[in-house]
Amino acid sequence: MKILVDIFGGFGNQLFQIGLALHLKKKNYNPMLYTFSSKKSIGHNVFFIDEKYFGLGKLSESEEKKIGKIKSYSYLNKKLFQIIGEDNISSIKNGDWVKDIKSNFSTISFNGFWQDRMFVDENIEDIKKGLLQFDSFENAIDKQKKKGSTVIHVRRGDHQQYLPFQYYLDSISKASQMISNFHYEIITDDYEWVKSKKRIYLCRKNTFSK
Repeated sequence: MKILVDIFGGFGNQLFQIGLALHLKKKNYNPMLYTFSSKKSIGHNVFFIDEKYFGLGKLSESEEKKIGKIKSYSYLNKKLFQIIGEDNISSIKNGDWVKDIKSNFSTISFNGFWQDRMFVDENIEDIKKGLLQFDSFENAIDKQKKKGSTVIHVRRGDHQQYLPFQYYLDSISKASQMISNFHYEIITDDYEWVKSKKRIYLCRKNTFSK
């Protein structure tokens, strides 16, 4: 039986998915990560995963291509894989999901965001060790932080209908009152929109990051 954990979404979602994979590994399964779009960047979804850094199984290039074709067709995906979604999260945590495995499937595909702290908390040290294998994370942790440094995440895309312009203004205003020596950097998936909003863009005192 092959166990796949699908990796997709943004950075935070991927950490939960890694946490699930590490949870399954501790239960003596051999989960392999499947990253959609061959680990390329799509908007704000950057696939940073390298399985070896987390001690997880790795699909061969040919296997990943084959699975990618199957998953691009909903009918084939459901016919060839037993898909376990987030509605099964309780049974995964207590181990009962194994009872629901059907004998006619050779591949089990865990597809979801798995936003439950248990998966992260029980594997936090392994997650930290894995992330520190990436130079960008190691350099960021070692870098001396300035007092008052703050990051403003301006998320557009699928969140723009939930977070209006005033939300960012109010957040910056409140943070400036609560944080001494307040200054901020902006991280966003919509550079042009932020640049057009002078009240956000021109007030920053540090660099602008995409």
